Amino acid sequence: MSSDNQRYKTAIYCRLSKDDEQSTGESVSIETQKMILEHFCHTNGFTISNVYVDDGFSGLNFNRPGFIDMIKDIEDGKINLVITKDLSRLGRDYIQTGYYTDIYFAQKEVRYIAVNDGIDTISDNNDIAPFKNILNDMYAKDLSRKVKTARRQRAQKGYYINSMTPYGYKVDPENHNHLVIDDCVAEVVKEIFSLFLSGNNYSEIARILSRNKIISPCVYKTKNGDTTFIRFVNPSSMYNWTDRTIKWILTNQMYVGDMVNMKGETINYKTKKRVSLPKDKQIIVPDMHEPIIPRTIFEEVQEKIKKHQRNSAHKQEDIFKNILFCEECGTSMSFQNIKKNKNGKSEMGYVCRKHITNSNECIHNHNIYYNDLYDLVLNQLNKVLNEKKNESLKHIHELMYKYLQKDFSEEKKKIVSEEISNQKKQLKLLHRDFTNGKIDFEHYTNILNQYTIRQKELTNALTGDLDSASLKRLDLLNLKIENILKKDISITILDRTILQKFIKKIEIGHKYFKNDEFTHDVIITYNF
Repeated sequence: MSSDNQRYKTAIYCRLSKDDEQSTGESVSIETQKMILEHFCHTNGFTISNVYVDDGFSGLNFNRPGFIDMIKDIEDGKINLVITKDLSRLGRDYIQTGYYTDIYFAQKEVRYIAVNDGIDTISDNNDIAPFKNILNDMYAKDLSRKVKTARRQRAQKGYYINSMTPYGYKVDPENHNHLVIDDCVAEVVKEIFSLFLSGNNYSEIARILSRNKIISPCVYKTKNGDTTFIRFVNPSSMYNWTDRTIKWILTNQMYVGDMVNMKGETINYKTKKRVSLPKDKQIIVPDMHEPIIPRTIFEEVQEKIKKHQRNSAHKQEDIFKNILFCEECGTSMSFQNIKKNKNGKSEMGYVCRKHITNSNECIHNHNIYYNDLYDLVLNQLNKVLNEKKNESLKHIHELMYKYLQKDFSEEKKKIVSEEISNQKKQLKLLHRDFTNGKIDFEHYTNILNQYTIRQKELTNALTGDLDSASLKRLDLLNLKIENILKKDISITILDRTILQKFIKKIEIGHKYFKNDEFTHDVIITYNF
């Protein structure tokens, strides 16, 4: 390499995930990567401006602190060369990795080198890069499948495989696959079951425990070194028991000695988003550890809970469960009857329980009727999805017409025409799969973006004027693609599946007076 290499402001980027550490025959430690890259830079005359490291981060997730810092420095003009050990260190998602190597770095005039893969974007001999990206993505998918299979096998043996022990138990110091009773708080669990059978409901039990200054499970676990809930712990929440916590304890089959595993799983190896599994999909192995609650007592409690649910005033499904929060205090909203007028008529809706139980922590009243929330979310979701789809359509539309203005030979005309025809068929199938709910919005837009990238490549490759017949044929094709994509995305019914797919959380603001009536803000955070 020439002495011109001194002009580069070089970033070396190293990444290691737990999955990489577990893989065999691959020396990818952070120190090893640094050593390889520093030697490469020294040999080729590159001056290292900064080293960026992400230790313990998956290659499928680009929201990594080291990677984000590197991108920021690129945006600020501090870096114009990025070097990694190989493409998989940059990322294992072939679509996003391809975006950075083929588009983003080129737009920012940043050179990229993957040392072991022989890829250097300053040369035109990088045809292998897309295939490397796809192989890396396939590796991640295969590894995810193997991890899931191993986890399921351990669950079927009744091993403890969860990240957090139930309140009242702790990991056996002599066997980390087994649970033992935590004598410090097991009596509290027994007291909760006793109070419920004595006629107290969830709220009453929570108030009794708080009044008796029994520290909450979050605080107890934090005091014992578990950092999962540390952000929720403060002096005012030491004894803050909630209805949800009480219900979770009363319905947890682990307390009779059964090991309950696979309560949830990831939807997709790329998104890592988890969803809850129904009871019949969970893996339950009986009598794997010492019970805190006798099975007869537990079954009596479950029957009482079911009877209470059957007699409950509301029959509506709480489709907004676990995604609806108070905007002021962050507490999950409670689904219950709300009085609608002075005559005592009520309607199902959501209220902030913290405001009711402790107005010092949540000053304002936050509530909303179920039907009002349903209509608002349905309208907003359809609006946002169509806006996102139209953005992609506009981008494709612009690229198509840029393509029509390019010159190309008769040979290239035939090849390009065939490829565009195949793309049209794929787009039609893609749109059908999306509207039928077979693929999620993120996947849908990623493939659309991949399509636009390919169109750009085709455009840059063409030379010569189009004849009138070709113009007419391609214009008709463009119209057909436009008609396919212009169909509105229309969600007519909301359910739990749709909400979990598209919406991360909904926050309900407190009521205020505007235009002679009460209103409140509803803040929706989407998954895209």
